[in-house]
Amino acid sequence: MSLFQYPLQRFTSRLGLALYGMEELLAENMLLIDAAYGTGSSINVNGSLVESPNLSSTTPSAPVGDQLVTFQFDSNGNISAYVPTPAPGGVTSLTGDSIVYNNASSVGAVTLSLISQVANTVFAGPTSGPNATPTFRALVAADIPTAANLPLWSNLQNAAGALTLANGANATTFNQTSAVAWLWANTTVATVSTTNASPLLELAAQYWATGAVTGTDLWTIKSSLAAGLNGLSTLTFAHTGSTGKAFLEAPGLSLAGYGSVGVTAGFIYARGLLFPATAGGSDWKVYLDTSVPKLALSSDSILNWAGGAATATVDNGISRLGAASLAIGNGTAGDTTGNLSFNKVIKYAGVATVSAGVPSELATVDLTAQSAAISATTLYAVPAAGAGMYRVTWVATITTKDAEASALGGTNGFQVSFTSPTDSVVKTDSPTTPIISAANTTGTSISGCEVVYAKASTNIQYAFGYTSSTPGQMIYELHIKCEAM
Repeated sequence: MSLFQYPLQRFTSRLGLALYGMEELLAENMLLIDAAYGTGSSINVNGSLVESPNLSSTTPSAPVGDQLVTFQFDSNGNISAYVPTPAPGGVTSLTGDSIVYNNASSVGAVTLSLISQVANTVFAGPTSGPNATPTFRALVAADIPTAANLPLWSNLQNAAGALTLANGANATTFNQTSAVAWLWANTTVATVSTTNASPLLELAAQYWATGAVTGTDLWTIKSSLAAGLNGLSTLTFAHTGSTGKAFLEAPGLSLAGYGSVGVTAGFIYARGLLFPATAGGSDWKVYLDTSVPKLALSSDSILNWAGGAATATVDNGISRLGAASLAIGNGTAGDTTGNLSFNKVIKYAGVATVSAGVPSELATVDLTAQSAAISATTLYAVPAAGAGMYRVTWVATITTKDAEASALGGTNGFQVSFTSPTDSVVKTDSPTTPIISAANTTGTSISGCEVVYAKASTNIQYAFGYTSSTPGQMIYELHIKCEAM
């Protein structure tokens, strides 16, 4: 191979590579290497040779927020890149966390923003244990200061003005776990010459009249003490607002408010409180004698009762017949067709009584159109507190006779069975001669009275016999009553 003498140039201009004595292809490679080095060299980009690339120029400008990279070459052909150091005192970047992040950056300044957090959380340290980095979290009970530092119920101070609890239609409940007192007190010190009254308890509602809401209907409750040593103590119910009748009502009792309440000579009286005066009469008065347990009514007008409550409707149930005499009826004065319920009679005709005082009918049986014997059937279930003596009376009659013969009462007649409280044995009242009748006429009637002493929580039962030549032809009826003695 003959060496090619590269024409016109013996050395490359940059690296000084010798070109003489080389083949043409080798010499061209040397020139390419020389061109690729130093300022104004060329680089291969995607297969195309770029002559004199600008590796360290300030044009074109870097994007906003970015900086140009500077490239440099050393004498050995090594290449490196660097970012210029910013001027002292400037911050150009900040790494964000779960609380703060940077949303923009610029030379010498960084804009910070808070990151959105979950609702109802606070920035606080750990809920317990050793100190730790604070985070956003929910409050816990231990975060609340002690009661001494808070305006709790146990630490309420005097208010600087009127207090209003506006709770709308929501209920307000104060729960206690024992019979503790709620005290509304006037703590002003009393003297012998001054009066003293409790704070007012006011109950208010809006009332309607003449086609519009006209104002507040108000009940006021207070206690007051008169001046003097051991002054008279009065509990007052006052009412203003609606001009309609005002009532104090308790379960089963309505008290019409027509007068005042006071204390006189050891009696608590309510003049006009229960019933208004009638024309020509005086108000009803209710006396509670504090020395003798009794309740007394006195008036010459009519005492009224309706719907289980005392009312002001004239002539509606209980009327006064005279001194110590009342009538219970249909509303007509003196009518006695009404009913009365009470526990016991302790005296009858001035004589002290025992037990309930008078017999009381507890059960009744009325059977008609009977055409067969009656087996043991419960007449009365003795209650748990009802052990004692009972009287059973009965009567039976034939309403249709048999064509040939019959026996009203059959063989054993009327029988009563019960359990004795002494030995808990079931007994049957069986007379030696049963009360029966073989007359077989519609004019036939038999009756009797049996007395038993029954155990509590047991049944008093009855049975009745029957005989008819043609079974079912004789028809009878049976009536029974059971009384507590």
